[in-house]
Amino acid sequence: LIGLSGAVYLLLFAKNGDTSHVDYFGSLLCLAGAFMYAINANTIGAHLKGMHPIAVGAASFMITGLFYLIGAWKTGAFVVVSQPQNWLATSYVAYLAIIGTVIASVVYVLLVQRTSAVFGTSVAYLFPVFSLIIGFFTGETVGLTHLFGAGIILLGLYLSRK
Repeated sequence: LIGLSGAVYLLLFAKNGDTSHVDYFGSLLCLAGAFMYAINANTIGAHLKGMHPIAVGAASFMITGLFYLIGAWKTGAFVVVSQPQNWLATSYVAYLAIIGTVIASVVYVLLVQRTSAVFGTSVAYLFPVFSLIIGFFTGETVGLTHLFGAGIILLGLYLSRK
């Protein structure tokens, strides 16, 4: 709960206490995603420990891939990506999908299978911290409010591992 409070703090008070910038619907979607992430980790830990990580990843991407294909067909995305001037951009998206999503998901399943659901999900608390680091190196302003929120997250991770 300490790490979660740090993430909520960053979300709400990142602009020096001004909450007028907060997109509450988007924030609720993020919380729903985190809830689904927890269900995923617990399902892997409880029911899929004996399955090969590639098989788990392949099954999940086959199921979700069907929905993506339907969405791409309904929106006309296949027409856009079939045009030669879009092939380079499409290759970048494919690269990100394969390296950044599929391989990362297989490694995540392996991590949860070899450790625990709690450890696997605690890794996700580092995402906002790394976002701050990347933001700093790309020229965004990182203030004391951001560092305080990141500190709360790191304290929560430290205490959860004790």
